[in-house]
Amino acid sequence: EAFEYVLGRTKVDSVYTRIVSLQERITLQTRYDYFAT
Repeated sequence: EAFEYVLGRTKVDSVYTRIVSLQERITLQTRYDYFAT
């Protein structure tokens, strides 16, 4: 039970981290495009 809970948390954390890193990449790209124009 505890192991499955930790496994679920790890999966959620990895997805959350992926989403955050994607948002940061989009923000950086948008900022770069803004300054490039």
